[in-house]
Amino acid sequence: MLRRLLKSVQNVAEKVKDPLSTEPFVVFEFKSAQDAARWRVASDSTFGGLSSGTIQVAESQGASTVGRFSGMYSKGIGPNAHPKLKKSGFVSMTGRTDSLSPYIDLESYQSLIYRVKGDGRTYLANLRTDNWVTGGDGNSEDIWQAVLLSKDDGGCDSGWKDVEIPLTSFVLTWKGRVVDAPVELGKTKVTALGISLLGNDEQAEGPFCIEIESIKARHELDAASSITHPDEKEAS
Repeated sequence: MLRRLLKSVQNVAEKVKDPLSTEPFVVFEFKSAQDAARWRVASDSTFGGLSSGTIQVAESQGASTVGRFSGMYSKGIGPNAHPKLKKSGFVSMTGRTDSLSPYIDLESYQSLIYRVKGDGRTYLANLRTDNWVTGGDGNSEDIWQAVLLSKDDGGCDSGWKDVEIPLTSFVLTWKGRVVDAPVELGKTKVTALGISLLGNDEQAEGPFCIEIESIKARHELDAASSITHPDEKEAS
């Protein structure tokens, strides 16, 4: 017993001596049905829209197992839609931690790396945090968004991409619009990560599919040429 205790103390000491590993932290991956069960799909169908989607673990060329987010994107409004629904076209997937803590702590990280393969559509990366006004009452969350893939990325024919998004690139939004307020992203209060299909006039109706191998957090931004930085791509 004493030997096990000393070994445990030694392990803790090593972590304290080198608290920040240079290896990216795996936030989400898709190795089993249990991994997929951490995600929920939402769409405009809740209010009478016609969009739909599913998330499942599948095999994919160029990767072991992936999360396949697919379905149908529609701007149509069903006959039993909510009276206030005037515009439709929304579908997203949201993943939450399965640990005892309700938060994904990204305080010591600078960016998120998404290993994805798109279909030529525009997708957004989403972060959910405790609401900055209520301070985490469990009933309200803020949504921060950044461009993950755009229609100019070449679709599935371009293969897998490692897209690195600095956390500073995420902007606070409300109902799809940017909030013009001096609010900082609470990196210690991230409640969920997500991916959504951008709903706008340019988005064509029809089937969609994006595959996600993993989402990782990195301490420092990677300047390697193999990493795609959305901000740099848009500036070019």
